[in-house]
Amino acid sequence: MKGSYKHIGNTDCLNLIKLVSKHTVADWNKYDFRQKRYTVHTETTTLAILYDKNYSRNMGIESEWYPIYKEEILRIEKQLQSIYKSNGKIIRFVVVNLPAGKEVPKHRDATLAEDEDVASLKVDSRIHLPIKTNKDVHFGIGDAIVHMNVGELWEINNHYHPHWVKNDGSTDRLHCILDYRADLEYTQSLI
Repeated sequence: MKGSYKHIGNTDCLNLIKLVSKHTVADWNKYDFRQKRYTVHTETTTLAILYDKNYSRNMGIESEWYPIYKEEILRIEKQLQSIYKSNGKIIRFVVVNLPAGKEVPKHRDATLAEDEDVASLKVDSRIHLPIKTNKDVHFGIGDAIVHMNVGELWEINNHYHPHWVKNDGSTDRLHCILDYRADLEYTQSLI
């Protein structure tokens, strides 16, 4: 069985933080497909930058904000290519806000592509990149509680392992969540 999580590196996220800070409340509420389809995410809001509502292995749809994030996404993609030793692509990139005092209950991620043996969450690498957090954010995966610091890249196996997050702090928690497809034949993660 695959592992549940692994810290795979660090990246500079100052520019991402600046870009995200420019969004309005209306921007955060525009794309609510995650909250409506997956009830465990009802307490969150999402900036869908590069997204696929079905979580297939296809390249996501570029939202109207993709052009302002493109340079940062390509920079992170190049770093992941080095980490994974592949010529892969970031196929999805969203920023998720978990407000202070809110939580995402324990769950395993499933998708509309679930029946496919190569559904993205089964074979592609799900990466979390915190860009704002606090010491009272608790991320549980499997039997462990993991603290992720700003700028850390974490591969999370959220399809095979139950996970949850609780923000007991007084500030919101912002994570970039991205899916990295190493290459067409790739079926292994780093964990």
